[in-house]
Amino acid sequence: MNVAQLVAEFGQRRGLHDLALPPRGPVVFSSDSSCSLLLEAEQEDLLLYALVPAPYVEPQAVLPLLKAVDLRRQSPQAWPVQVGGRGQGADFVLMLLVRLTEAQLNVQALEDALAGLLRLKQEHATFGVTP
Repeated sequence: MNVAQLVAEFGQRRGLHDLALPPRGPVVFSSDSSCSLLLEAEQEDLLLYALVPAPYVEPQAVLPLLKAVDLRRQSPQAWPVQVGGRGQGADFVLMLLVRLTEAQLNVQALEDALAGLLRLKQEHATFGVTP
């Protein structure tokens, strides 16, 4: 299964019958005030990421999240999550990213990775924003 087929099948399961990735850039398939979820093709891989507003977040507030994504502390079944940030002050946004490689491209893997990202965000990355 390739990235385009995976996104189309994922969209079908979610009732988004026309879901498709553009030639460049991500697709926002869910968004609210506490998080935007995006899908993006990166060569043969699929990137799934959550953008979490974290205005004026104190560095120590991010430590529980960083500990939660530490591969030494995760179960072997957990999806590796990369954490990054962009902006500053009121515009700071935290990014939680999971990469599905070409060998991992199937709808169940995408749904599991999405559930893991949302759980991680809910448990460790609200930063005063109501989910």
